[in-house]
Amino acid sequence: MIYYIIKYNILYNNILHDIIKFCNKFEIDFNTQSIKNKKQLIIYYSILQLLIELKNNNLDKPIIIFEKTIKYYTIESCLNKISKILIIPIYYCEKYDNSEGMNKEISMKADIFYEKNTFNSKKLKKLLMGNNFNALSEKITDFKLLVNRQ
Repeated sequence: MIYYIIKYNILYNNILHDIIKFCNKFEIDFNTQSIKNKKQLIIYYSILQLLIELKNNNLDKPIIIFEKTIKYYTIESCLNKISKILIIPIYYCEKYDNSEGMNKEISMKADIFYEKNTFNSKKLKKLLMGNNFNALSEKITDFKLLVNRQ
């Protein structure tokens, strides 16, 4: 299967912009927040950006590539949770060169990932507990249902 590759590092600028905008709106200093709060903001805005990307390009089974050029240690744990929430494989690499060999390897791993993992709304609600994530949970469910109908 041919997969659409999304580079997280490119989306990260939009995500960071949204986080800063949110923090400024509520006069919050992102840098002084606890790790838990930082992770929640990164996860929330990452999922929103990814949903926009997936809907705009009509993608149902993408692969997310994270080049380790961003030196923010909480991003990797956030990406692991995002992968579980959206049921999308996320692969880490030092430098993604878009070579045929690398794409083939990533595609084979993605085949295995998509065979093993299926979307489940109960699991989603468990992963996104809390009032802050109710609207996001609904957006994800709506998107997954739309994709499955196709």
